Amino acid sequence: MKTILTYLKPFIKSMSLGFCIKACGTIMELCLPYILAMMIDDIVPQ
Repeated sequence: MKTILTYLKPFIKSMSLGFCIKACGTIMELCLPYILAMMIDDIVPQ
């Protein structure tokens, strides 16, 4: 395990940036059905 961590240590910033981008993308994908439902229920009848 220590050898793996020594190889990954130089890339910790780019890996954390990639993780943050993936997490934001997943949250946006989970919010999309809620936004569409709100648009259909509230905005379309107007």
